[in-house]
Amino acid sequence: QQQQQQHIQHQQTQETPASVSSRFMSESEFESSASAAHLFSLTDTEKYNVFPVEEDDDSHNNCSNNYYILEDKDSNNKDETSGKERRKEGSFICQPSPSKTLLSDTSGDETDLAGMSHRRQRNRRVSMLTTYQLTRVFALGNQRGNMMWRNFIGTQVVLSTSGVLGLWLVDVFFPQHNAPLLVLAGFVTLAAANFLTYGVGGGWAYGTTNNARKWRFFQPFVGGELFVLLQGIAWACFGVAAFYFFMHIFLGFTHPQYPTTFPSPKSIPLSVTSTGGIALLAHLSNVFSLFVYKSHLNDITSDQRANRLTLSVIVAKIVALAKDVLYSMARLVLVWLLLNLEKVIIMFFVASLLLCEFFPLTVVLTWTASGIGYMFTFANAPSVNGRRALKWLNGHWLVDMAASYFKLDIVLDFQEGFDKEQKYIFGYHPHSIVPISCLLSTRMARWGELFGDFHPVVLSSSVMHYVPLIRDMFQLLGGAEVSRHVFVDRLKSDGSVLLVPGGQKEMITSSSSSHQITIDTCHRGFVKLAMEHAAQSKEAVNLVPVFPFNESRILDNLPTPKSFQRFCTKTFQANIVYFPYGRFGIPGLPRPEEITVVFGKPVKVPPKENPTNEQVGLVYKRYLHSLVSAFETHKFDAGCEM
Repeated sequence: QQQQQQHIQHQQTQETPASVSSRFMSESEFESSASAAHLFSLTDTEKYNVFPVEEDDDSHNNCSNNYYILEDKDSNNKDETSGKERRKEGSFICQPSPSKTLLSDTSGDETDLAGMSHRRQRNRRVSMLTTYQLTRVFALGNQRGNMMWRNFIGTQVVLSTSGVLGLWLVDVFFPQHNAPLLVLAGFVTLAAANFLTYGVGGGWAYGTTNNARKWRFFQPFVGGELFVLLQGIAWACFGVAAFYFFMHIFLGFTHPQYPTTFPSPKSIPLSVTSTGGIALLAHLSNVFSLFVYKSHLNDITSDQRANRLTLSVIVAKIVALAKDVLYSMARLVLVWLLLNLEKVIIMFFVASLLLCEFFPLTVVLTWTASGIGYMFTFANAPSVNGRRALKWLNGHWLVDMAASYFKLDIVLDFQEGFDKEQKYIFGYHPHSIVPISCLLSTRMARWGELFGDFHPVVLSSSVMHYVPLIRDMFQLLGGAEVSRHVFVDRLKSDGSVLLVPGGQKEMITSSSSSHQITIDTCHRGFVKLAMEHAAQSKEAVNLVPVFPFNESRILDNLPTPKSFQRFCTKTFQANIVYFPYGRFGIPGLPRPEEITVVFGKPVKVPPKENPTNEQVGLVYKRYLHSLVSAFETHKFDAGCEM
């Protein structure tokens, strides 16, 4: 009673107690607090009755790490008994946080004791207490339980590895004479490791939860797609290993002189060691599957569980998985083709040389007709006026498929959006190995949803418009070559252009392992052209910096001295040392990094017919400030590592 009065006085003197600010209190904070009577659960003291914990009450010791005591006023139990009596009755109990796997309700167990003799009640309580203590010790919600579970799994891995080592010794010391008892011992060891890992280890980790359905040894198509895949690999390998083990054991007893090693003509196709290796692979797949098991998928009813085993559900899952696999493979091929069109030409040429031996006339006529027909694509300068552009490709599903490989996203560093009545010059930094996102981001369906029919003309190097297939891709998507007169003409006709000012210099310094991005600030001609165009056309012209996060990580170039690359760039106007590689070290295959393209705040260009270098430099500084500001604002959201 005295503690309850102190608790009421504490609530009256302080409008918001300090202990109310958090939902849970750690164990150290609980022990170091001035009084256990001021332990609250929620900030809303109006809705909940908060009872003090008395000094001689051990109920709070039943919880691990986090404690909270609460009772809803809206509950049906509204008698006037005290909090301690409620806890004794079981209707009110100190419960752990939801992440813990401990016993939390004893009301049902107390009611089950009714009608029992005194001795049976005492034995039942001792059994309940023992089960509860074991649950506390072995549950994965505490550090001791996690450590013991990992030690158990590690012991099974050591056991299976020892079995394979023993089978290897059988092959070494008994190459021509089978030892069936030793093979049987190895098989029993590996089988025990597999079944203990899946049955006991899985039940230990996921079978003591409060879900409607607990861990079962036979649970097909439950636990997530990756879990099902690993389980399929595990038990398929174990079945193959068991079959060959039985063959070795049977022939060992019936034909003692039967050789165990391959490729003897009388031997089994798989040696004892190879069979043990397959069983070890099955065990490792079982171990890995326990870490990817999705236990929340077990909260299903009996009807839903029955539906999981129907043939239609199995077929639907297989069809969905096949579609995902085919889509991923098609997307991978599409992205590789977009970034390696020059290699496609070489592949066609090599294939033609191989076919010349069998179909010489057909190959010659095909290349001749193709060359003559392709010459017409150069008519009327499509790299200047964009006459070959196909507007229906904007937002096409092929563009979206390629963009989804990088999970491409568009972010604006301003709220107003783009005004179609104004002119925009987009500066893309850095160039990286292949600035593929500058083309995809402005042609994907997401761009059309945000800005409608507003698509800037992507300007690329003039050399790219002379290479077959590459020039076709750029021109069909509305690209043009980067030159002074094309820049001005397309800005007048289309209203916006996009260029990569850094060019080959930024490409040379690009590296996926570096946390630094190099921006070349020497090329400022586009700023001068913007000022001159604003003065001549009397229209508002804006500079918009663009930064693609993580694009420099999708590809790397063949390590070559940078001085040699700069020499090639200066001499040939292109970096001829171009051998990009990416995912798995495969040439031209980019890594599936998440690219976020951030558009900085537009910088309005002052009109000036003949701007000086100092005036151009001042506008360029404002442009760089907008670029840096966009980078600093969105670097953490884009997953930039610091």
